[in-house]
Amino acid sequence: MDNEKFPYTEAVLDMMIRTTKEAMETVEDKADYDQLHDRLKELREHKRQLIILNNTL
Repeated sequence: MDNEKFPYTEAVLDMMIRTTKEAMETVEDKADYDQLHDRLKELREHKRQLIILNNTL
């Protein structure tokens, strides 16, 4: 996910977070749900780091 050459914008991360949440609502398999949950945590952390970086620049 960390793409230093072309980093995600906050808007793209918001869209990815929203899409992941929607997928979590429809998934039936616990393992798939857990994987999506981990992905959601990663996306939220990436967004948090981006916001911090943008606020320091």
